[in-house]
Amino acid sequence: MRTKVPISKGVNAVLVSILCMGSFTYIPTAYAAVDGQEHTSTVQEKPNTPSNSLSRLEIDGVQLDQAFSADVTKYTAAVENDVQKITLLAASDNTNSVITVNGKPVTSGTSAVYSLQAGDNTFLITVNDGTNPPSTYTLTVTRKQSNNNFLQDIKISKGELSPKFDSAVTAYDVQVANEVDAITVTPQDMDKTSSIKVNDSLFKDTGISVQLPVGASEITIAVTAENGETKTYTLHVTREAKEHVSLPTKAPSATPAIPTQERAKGKAATSNTKKPIQQTMQKNTKKPIQQAMQKNTKSLPKTEMNSAATLSALTVSQGTWNKTFSSNEFTYHISESSDVKTITINASPSDSGAAISINGSSDTTVQLEDTKPKTIISVVVTKGEERKTYVLVFEKDIKQENTSEATTKATESTSSNNTVSTPANADAPVTAAVQNERQTNNSSSLWDRIVNNIGSFFNWLLSF
Repeated sequence: MRTKVPISKGVNAVLVSILCMGSFTYIPTAYAAVDGQEHTSTVQEKPNTPSNSLSRLEIDGVQLDQAFSADVTKYTAAVENDVQKITLLAASDNTNSVITVNGKPVTSGTSAVYSLQAGDNTFLITVNDGTNPPSTYTLTVTRKQSNNNFLQDIKISKGELSPKFDSAVTAYDVQVANEVDAITVTPQDMDKTSSIKVNDSLFKDTGISVQLPVGASEITIAVTAENGETKTYTLHVTREAKEHVSLPTKAPSATPAIPTQERAKGKAATSNTKKPIQQTMQKNTKKPIQQAMQKNTKSLPKTEMNSAATLSALTVSQGTWNKTFSSNEFTYHISESSDVKTITINASPSDSGAAISINGSSDTTVQLEDTKPKTIISVVVTKGEERKTYVLVFEKDIKQENTSEATTKATESTSSNNTVSTPANADAPVTAAVQNERQTNNSSSLWDRIVNNIGSFFNWLLSF
């Protein structure tokens, strides 16, 4: 290094002494007075060796929290949640330095792509030339958490959403029938980072079953975004009320029960004349009973052709009908053999949604009375508030005991003396004419009550 120093006679000896010692000391800028004048010497400095520092640190499209400086080693930046990657560039003027990002070498001045997770992402950038102490820069990039709390669909096992699903619409109506006591709700999120609860039950992969009371109820679906913001969808569900239908338990038999006192009285009056009384009763009451039944059954209402509570077909396993079945005819008489014990009834409704009960039950097989000539079966058709009743009267031919011998004896006795012997336990003899009159009166009174009871039964049917 050369130094220019003003020369004067007074300093020559000093310079010679220094040079002779073989050493030289740098004096930066020396000021000396020569002949009363001031002169300046010029010194040339050797340049510094480059240190382990960055000359550039950039993120493509993202601004750092402060302008880059090689002397500042900590930086931050923030991006939106939809930014999943960044492009980072780091450079150093020291060509001997090796740059690493999170321990992996990169090329100085060349961009590299890095993935981001939600939250803070830290990048440690080290510069090391192997000679000088290394330098480390810290860059923290914060990716915001998702605020997406929308659903992309809601699926339910029964019923339909009204209106149709739209992620921006949060309230829906659902109508279900009474027999639907539960539905399964399956929501589908729009962002996988969100969480869903159905009526406070955490939804995972499978649908959640919700019990439904009769009437109105609500199902809430709460969607919580990654950043904690929540949106609630509500299903207003209405389950229909159960229709109340009063069905008869079982139709009474064709022959109503006779009171105990009357039965005892009739038994005493006819104990010894059972066969003649049976013949007389059959002879005198057959037509009145048929007339009474026809009179009462004709008054049964006929439904309209367009009624939903009618039958399109009605058949029985055996027997002879008194007329061909018609949807608007509600009473039929069917003749059966005396040995028939049960009958199977097949009824087809005009409307597929109508309900059918036979004697108040769903059983299609019914028992016929063994000791009574008639069995009445009711077939009830129900559709909504409409209700119609078809009546089947099964008539059996009950074999009577052979009374020819008793009749012959009674005739002969009447012809000889016009009197009839009374039973041994009778208090006094009565003439055949008086006794026959008593028998006729008793039988007439008894069967009058039977006919009246049959009429009451059909009036009961009409009340439905």
